[in-house]
Order: sequence, then structure tokens, then C-alpha cells
Amino acid sequence: MKITRATVAQKAGVSISTVSYVLNKSRYVSPKLTKRVKDAIDALGYTPDMAARSMVTQKSQMLTIIANDLANSMYGEIVMAIERAAVARGYFINICSGQLPLKEYIRTMIGRRIDGVFFASVPGKVEVRDIDNLIENNVAIVCGNYLLPQENRVSRVDIDYEGGMKQAITHLKGLGHKNIAYIDGFAKDCELDEKRNSFLRYMKEMGETKPRLVYGFGPEKLTDVEGRLLAQQLIRKFPDTTAVICYSDLMAYGVLQQLHSFGFRVPEEISVVGIENNITSNFTNPPLTSLSFDRNEFAIEVIDALIRQIEEGELTQKRVQMQLCVRDSTARAHK
Repeated sequence: MKITRATVAQKAGVSISTVSYVLNKSRYVSPKLTKRVKDAIDALGYTPDMAARSMVTQKSQMLTIIANDLANSMYGEIVMAIERAAVARGYFINICSGQLPLKEYIRTMIGRRIDGVFFASVPGKVEVRDIDNLIENNVAIVCGNYLLPQENRVSRVDIDYEGGMKQAITHLKGLGHKNIAYIDGFAKDCELDEKRNSFLRYMKEMGETKPRLVYGFGPEKLTDVEGRLLAQQLIRKFPDTTAVICYSDLMAYGVLQQLHSFGFRVPEEISVVGIENNITSNFTNPPLTSLSFDRNEFAIEVIDALIRQIEEGELTQKRVQMQLCVRDSTARAHK
């Protein structure tokens, strides 16, 4: 026998409209009745016909994440947190790895009537014409750091790298470090690097006229391999460095490896700070001091921004704060 909303209503002892209100979260239903409806749904194994609902509402209740690098545990944590937040609001998540050309993803999203998309990406992967295409097809958009910062037709959920960098520099200065360097991920010509810009600004505010900077190789090369290569450049260019802040934890892993290979003791001779606070940063040698942000808070803000845009046409801007997790890779500067 096919299980319908009428079947659920009969078992729960409520009206069909009450079942619809609970499923669609379209009207207040008391906790007591909501529980009865959900218990009946579980007992009957009822599954709403989302395709039929989509025909009526012109909404698919589906969202997409265009990730940047699922091999990076940070993105894996974010994706899982976003999935939990979306399901709790009645939406299904499609996860895309970001490895295919963006136009392929956009074509599919439009064809499947995806309601909204979150771009967790880096400069160069999303262009204004992509935004045009999605908006013309009523797809809500949320972007994060680095992506089209002047675009005013999308919602934004950014991580406060500026505040985080200030915490990292203040921590190192408090430990007596004067020769602090920053290992960048992006190339010198990338103007959108909020981490680099914040490092330069705060170092200058603290009296450093020529902040130490080692540039990276671009948005496609942000791994531990590049970390090792940039650590080699750092030691050649600034051999008296006593502390280094790295673009990401992943790059910091390569920096730690290279410093060990050169015979430097971390943190006795050089302190190292990462950004992202990956789950593996507790297990490096030594455990890595890193700037962190709450993945669940970030996910909830992303989903809230998408749903507000989908259901109310409201654009929002949010900024998630960072906290410094101090571990054994930083210590007082040696004399």
C-alpha cells in the first residue's frame, strides 16, 4: 500500500494540512503535534514526494556546494557541517568537488532547478558571467573570502582572517618575536589575499617597516609540497627569522618538515603558526598552533544566508570570528 500524507494524518490523529505544515515548516505546529506527526512518519516509513512538491512550488529543496579541495580535511569538515545544517532546514545537499569546469556544474544546477549554491573556492574559479547566469535562473548564491568581493548581488559568509591574523601576530609578539615572516599561498600579483594584506597591515602598525614575506605559487598549489619549497626560500632570504605564520595548516605541515630537514628545532629556534586548524594539526611534530573557526557556526550561517535569499529574496553578509589555538609549535623567542 502506498503511504501518503493522508495515511500519516490518520495514524497521527491529525489533519492532512497539519502533516503538510510539519513537513514544509510553513506554519507553527505545537511541539506535541509535531512529535506525533514525526513519530507516525517514522513508523510508516513515509517519504514525501519532493518531485511533486517541486512542480507546485517551483523549488527543488536542493542546494549545491562547490568545494575547493576535499582532500583538505578543513573542507571535509565544512561540507559535513553544511549538510547537517541543510537537512535540519529541510534541504538536500549536492556536493561537487570543484574538479570539473565550472560551466558544467552551472549547467547541471540550472537544469536540475537547484535552489541555491555555496561557492567554497579560490580566486579565478568564479566570474561575473557565472553569477549572471545563475541569477537569471533564480539560483541563490553565497560566496566566501576571495570570491568577487565587489559583487553586490550575492550573499557572503566570510571568515575573519583579519582578526585572526591580529591574534597570531599579537601572540608571537607577546612571546618576544621580532623577526616574524609570513609564507603566502598565492602569487605576488594576487591582490585579494586577505591573510597577506592583514599580515602586512598589522606588522606595519607594530613598527615593522619591511615585513618579511615569501610569496606562493598560486591558488592551484597550496599543499605541503609548496610549504616545503617556500620554507627553503624563507631560510635563504630571511635566515634570522624566529617565527613564521603560514597561509594554511597544510602548507605549515610542509614548513615543519623542511625546517626539521634543515636542522632547525621547532619551537626552540623557530615558532610556526598555521591557519585553519585542521583535525590533523594535533598530531604534527610538534602539534601545530593554528587559527581556527567554528565549522558548525560557519555552516549554519551559509545555510541561513541561502534560505533567506531563496525564500525571502534577502541578501546578507556575515563574518565568522577566528580563535587562536595555541599548541607546542610556538614558544618564547630564543636570545
